[in-house]
Amino acid sequence: MRNFFALMTLFVFAGAAHANDVRRIISIGNGGHSIACPGPNGDIVLEAFDLYEGRAKYGYKYASSHRDPISTAMGLARKLERAAGDFGIPSIQEPSISDKVSFVIQNLDFLPEGKPLPPTTDLYEVLQLGPGCDIVQVINFHHSGEIKASSEAWKLLRAVSHAAFYLHEGIYWHLRDGGVENDSRRTRRAVSYLMADGDIEPVDMVPDGATDFQYCQSFNKPTAERGDYRTKMLVYRMPDGRVAFQFNKVGGYRMLTKTVLYGRGEAGATGPVIDRNSKMEYQVEGQVQSKLDSEMIVRMIWKGSRISVRGAIQKGSGFNEPLVCRAL
Repeated sequence: MRNFFALMTLFVFAGAAHANDVRRIISIGNGGHSIACPGPNGDIVLEAFDLYEGRAKYGYKYASSHRDPISTAMGLARKLERAAGDFGIPSIQEPSISDKVSFVIQNLDFLPEGKPLPPTTDLYEVLQLGPGCDIVQVINFHHSGEIKASSEAWKLLRAVSHAAFYLHEGIYWHLRDGGVENDSRRTRRAVSYLMADGDIEPVDMVPDGATDFQYCQSFNKPTAERGDYRTKMLVYRMPDGRVAFQFNKVGGYRMLTKTVLYGRGEAGATGPVIDRNSKMEYQVEGQVQSKLDSEMIVRMIWKGSRISVRGAIQKGSGFNEPLVCRAL
C-alpha cells in the first residue's frame, strides 16, 4: 500500500499553526448534545448523543469508563489526523485536529449552575428516543471562540462521554472548516466509531499494483472558506482492471478515512481512466466504500479529458462539479 496524496505538493500546506494561534482563526459555531433518560434508581442518566446514536444505530459498544478522558480524546484525535492525510496536518492557515481538540479541552467555560444553554439546531435528524428521554444541550461553541458548557449536565456525564464531547467539538470544527458542513451527522458518526475503537484507513492509501494514476480537482477556482478546491481525488486502475475513484475531498466535504468508488460493469472494468483522445462517454455510479461515509452515493461521468462528479454524501448534502485531471 502507498500513501499517494502525501507525495503530491498540490496537497501539502506550508507552515504550521500553533495552538496559541487557534482562537484567531475560529470560523464555526455549533453545539454538543446529550440524551437524558430515567435511571434505574429514579435518577437521571446522561450520555453524549454521539455514543447513544452509535449504540442504537450502528450497534457499537463502549467501555464503561475512561480513567482519563483527555488522553482518550487526544489519542483518537491524533489517530484521525494521521488517517486524514493533508487535512490532518497543521497549516499556516489552520490548526490540526489535535490542536482543535486541545483548544476545546483548555477553553471549556462552565456556566453557573441553574443557567441553561440555548439549544442549537444542527442535529439534522434524531433517532426515536426511549420513553422519558430527551435531548439536553451540553455545549455551545460560539463563532467568537467561546465554548460554554452546562455545569449541571457535565457533572452527570461519565468520563467516556467527556472524551466524546472533546472529540466531537474538535472534529466538527475541522469538518466545518471545509466550507460546506452545516450539521453534525458526519461528526457524530466519526466520534461514535472512534470511541468504539474502530479502525480507519488513511485517506491517501492506494493498493500495490495500481496503475494509470490521474489527479483530479475542481475545474472552478477555489471557493471553499480556506481557498482550497472543493473536490480533490485520485483516479487509477486497480490490479484487477477496475477503475477506482478515491476522494480526498468532494463538494467541499472533507474525507476522514479512505473513501473509494470502484467501477463496475463495462465502463468500470474496461473503460480508460482518462483518455483525452476517447470520444466515448463512460459512467460509473454507486455507493462508496468507506468506514465513515458509507451513505455516500456518487456518479462519475467522463469523456476524453472531461470528468464530473455528482451525488450526495448524505441526505440533503448534494454536489455536482466539473473536474480537471492530469496524469501523474
